[in-house]
Amino acid sequence: MASVPGSSLEMGLAALKRGNYPEAIAHLEAVCRTQPNQQSQVKAQMGLVVAYERQGKILKAIALCQTLSQSTNPQVREWATSTITNLTNRCPNANKPVNNASEQDDTGFVAFDRPPQPSRPVVPPPAPPAPPAPPYPQRGPRVPPAPPA
Repeated sequence: MASVPGSSLEMGLAALKRGNYPEAIAHLEAVCRTQPNQQSQVKAQMGLVVAYERQGKILKAIALCQTLSQSTNPQVREWATSTITNLTNRCPNANKPVNNASEQDDTGFVAFDRPPQPSRPVVPPPAPPAPPAPPYPQRGPRVPPAPPA
């Protein structure tokens, strides 16, 4: 983004508080490029992480957090590590590398991967029950044989 004349850390943080994220990003990026004071740069970078996240630029926010996680200041490292965890939990595919240029276009759109389907063995459906056996044929009453004469 182009440098904003008279940019300062205070102006960037004020824009961030107002919710004017494009303005905050412009000021804070300018501070990161021009400010020799490391403490001011770190504050600007932390503000940028928040602004990027609120603008939906999760990958940029994570990348900047990864830089901050290398800080010599333990509080900054802890904040960056915690923020990376929160961002990746909210957007699980954010830390997945894009291997194919066709998977991402100029707008930053990345299609969600379809979760793998669990494999199940193919089991045929159970056979229907056998029909009941036909009843025995009905015969008339049994007549005893005639006695011998």
